[in-house]
Amino acid sequence: MKRLVLFVCLMAMVSGVRAATQYRDFTSAEGKTIRGCIKAYDPAKKMVTIERDNRRTSKVPITVFSETDQAYIRDWEVLRCFMTDRFFKISAKRKRRDNEADSSTSRLQTESGSFQSEKKREVEDTHYEILLGNRSASEMKGLEIKYCIYYEQEERRNDKEVCSQGVYCGKLPAFSMASRGGKTIQTEAVSIFAEELPPGWSYGNESGRSSVDTVQRGDVHGIWIRVHLNL
Repeated sequence: MKRLVLFVCLMAMVSGVRAATQYRDFTSAEGKTIRGCIKAYDPAKKMVTIERDNRRTSKVPITVFSETDQAYIRDWEVLRCFMTDRFFKISAKRKRRDNEADSSTSRLQTESGSFQSEKKREVEDTHYEILLGNRSASEMKGLEIKYCIYYEQEERRNDKEVCSQGVYCGKLPAFSMASRGGKTIQTEAVSIFAEELPPGWSYGNESGRSSVDTVQRGDVHGIWIRVHLNL
């Protein structure tokens, strides 16, 4: 039975940055300290709204704060947008391609031994396109993606139906996304058999072949994606 699952997990590794209300000490460029929390930040105007511990709010330029606090404010805004689906969009599209495996790795087993078969086994390569969108006004740096593709392959062994479950996991290099920009990333492909094969057919390579009576069509069930933001 075909199932298509898309599970997305967003994670953020941060250093003292929280999207929720958190009071902390902010230091001005002149060295004065106030205790407060960030309520909003406008990257275009470079204006930050601070709520002080007496619950009073004020809107000031980000440049009134120290370099360390300015970095904290910018990271706070990036994290807020990353964790909000209105600003950070993610989806995945399943892509399939019929393929013919290399006949040099496919052999037909007979009573007198094995010989090279002219028939190439047909497989179906399946990968996913991960589509990302940054609709915020802030650039997102240090993004990483890990994924797992879930699949199965039905086989007949010794007159018994065997369904093998499998999972392929991969990791994509760190990347950045410009403000109000998009990105499409392609995963590695998993291969499943796309047609039944005659009795005695074996597949694999010289170091490890598996002989089956009949190989039936497999299926890819879905993908799990984790997007990791490093601040």
